Order: sequence, then C-alpha cells, then structure tokens
Amino acid sequence: MTTPTIQSQLEVMHSADGMVDLFKLDCSAFGGLTYYFSPQCYTTGTNITWGGTTYNLMPIGIDNIEHKASTSTLPQPTLTISNVGGVLLSQIVSLGDFTGAVLTHWKTKASYLDGGVNPDTTRFIGPEVWYIFQKTSHTNAMIQWTLSTALDKPGAQFPIRQVLKDAGINPGIPVYFPGVTPYRIN
Repeated sequence: MTTPTIQSQLEVMHSADGMVDLFKLDCSAFGGLTYYFSPQCYTTGTNITWGGTTYNLMPIGIDNIEHKASTSTLPQPTLTISNVGGVLLSQIVSLGDFTGAVLTHWKTKASYLDGGVNPDTTRFIGPEVWYIFQKTSHTNAMIQWTLSTALDKPGAQFPIRQVLKDAGINPGIPVYFPGVTPYRIN
C-alpha cells in the first residue's frame, strides 16, 4: 500500500477533511510583530494550531491571484483583513500601514493540523510568499492591501551573470568559469 500524496487527496474537496488556509504576517523587518491568522477554526470553536503555532481566527483572504506564465505583468493580488474590533489598527497606524511586511500563505487539510487524525506539518500546498506593497482601502469593516511578488518589490534586481577567464590554472586551454556578481561590469 502506498501513502497518498496531498495532491491525490485534493480530489475530495467536499469531504469532512476540508482544506484550511493558514496565514503568517511578518512585520519584524520594521519593528513589528509576527501575526498568525486563519479564517477557519476547529469544530469546537477554538483557534487552529499547526506545528505548535496557534493561528488566530480572523476573517482574511486573498483575491485576484494569477498563476499563468503567458503574461507580461506580475500578479498583484489583494489581501483583505477584517477591521471589526480593530485588532490590528494600532499596529497598522504605528508601523506605516504594514508596507513591506511579508505574508506567507499555506493550505493544508484539517486532518494534518495539530490534534487532527494525522497531524503532519510536512503536508501542505505552498507556501506562497507575498509582500505588502500598499494599503488601498481602510474602513470600519475591513482593510485591504495590494500585494507584490519578490520580483516586483521596489529596488529588487537580478544578479548579473559574469564569466571569469581561467587565471592560468590550465595553461593553453581557454577555460571559463561562470560567476555571479551583483554589479554590472562593462
């Protein structure tokens, strides 16, 4: 008997062992905290735990995610978090709208969560990593941000490939060694 993969188990989307979305919002790069959210909870109403980390119940979601290779523009999905109760409001105001924070999104099955039938932190889809680019909407009900990929961050650059000539290691044989440098040498 072979162990089923998570991909094969995704075929049963409407079973009691449904999919769970897990989000990590890391604001530590600019002095903030790291937040863990999930729009779902256990059937008992308690917060989800996965790998020993508790994911607080929060209405959160990502819209307009594109996964296609035939486009000339990078995807810019929208992150929406509930603002009811103002859980994040003071942090958003003091940290500059979370611009530059890193959002990581995993999907896993309910049975792989801590306390599930088969707890396993190695079975998940993702992670998808996004960067908060700018806040686009802020109301009493919700807050929305535009997300960007790592390639779409301001100031991001690809390293330039440089070829270095053999420095006399093999005399008479023109051998070239590829190298990587962050600087363009022309």
